[in-house]
Amino acid sequence: MLISRARFILPFVIVAACLGACSHAPDPGYLELKRSQEAIQQATSWQSDVAAKYPGAQPVIVELSKVDCPGRMERVGILREQHNTSVREIWVDGIYYNKTERVSVWSSHPAADNPFPECGRGPYMIWDGVLYADLEQVHATGEIRRGKTDNFDHVSCVWWDVIAWKGAMPHYSVCVAEGDHLPRLVNSLEHDLHYTYTLSRWNATVVTLPPDAMVTSN
Repeated sequence: MLISRARFILPFVIVAACLGACSHAPDPGYLELKRSQEAIQQATSWQSDVAAKYPGAQPVIVELSKVDCPGRMERVGILREQHNTSVREIWVDGIYYNKTERVSVWSSHPAADNPFPECGRGPYMIWDGVLYADLEQVHATGEIRRGKTDNFDHVSCVWWDVIAWKGAMPHYSVCVAEGDHLPRLVNSLEHDLHYTYTLSRWNATVVTLPPDAMVTSN
C-alpha cells in the first residue's frame, strides 16, 4: 500500500515542480535586452545620430556624437531655438575644445574630471538618460514585446517594444542586431517628442582633433 501511494505522489510532485518552474520562466525579451545592455557596456566606441520630429515638421538632426573610450568624445549639437546654429565640442586627452559655426577660432581649456559618463554605460538619450536604464523596472512592471526583423547598414536586427507597464504604449523601441546584440536603431517618445537614434560604427569609431583646432583661444 505504501508503495502504490508513493507511486501516486511522486508524479504529482514532479508535475507541480514543473508548473512552478514554468510559471517563472525567463522572459525572452528581457534576456535579449540584458545581453544588449551588457554588449554596450563593454563597447569601446560608437557613433550616435539623433533626429527629432517636431509637430508639423519633418524630422531634423538635433545631435551628432562620437564616443571613443576611455577619454575622447565629439559632439555637434543643433540649437533650434537659435536658428539651428551648430555647436561643436571635442574632448581629447583631458582638454575640452569648443566652437560654434559663427566663430572661426576654437576655444579650449582643461576638461573636468570624467566629463562624460558614456563609457562603460552606453549611449545616452536626449531626456531619458542611458539606454536600458529602466530595464529592471520594465521587467518587474511592464513587458518587452518582440517585433519584426529589420535590416540596417547590412546588419539584421530585431525590433523590441519596451513597455513601462502592462497595457501602456511602448516608451521606446530598439532594433537589436542578431549577431553582436548591439542596438542599431532606437525610436523613443521623450517629453512628447519622437526621437530616432541611429547607432553605428560600434567599436570602430575614432575621435581626433581637426587641423584648425590646433590653434585655439583660451
